[in-house]
Amino acid sequence: MIRRIGPDQITPQSRRTRLDAVNFAWKSTRSCGSSFMSHFRQVKDKTELSEEDKKWVNSIRVVYEKGNLSDARVKYMDQLKIDWRTPVE
Repeated sequence: MIRRIGPDQITPQSRRTRLDAVNFAWKSTRSCGSSFMSHFRQVKDKTELSEEDKKWVNSIRVVYEKGNLSDARVKYMDQLKIDWRTPVE
């Protein structure tokens, strides 16, 4: 189990000590595992996309056009080396 809180937020001290003794991971070191981020990492540095990548980019563009893509995800998409706001063929 991975917590997103620090050890100083756990009371009492005896509980922190027991968790430290079993090498409890206080902060996650994993990357975000959402479907969006998994696909984003796959296409982020590509200039030529596979058919699957194109389908994903186009589906994200449709979500964006409907006004349902968060600002954070728009910023991620703007990092792509392709113009994701127009249909990808």
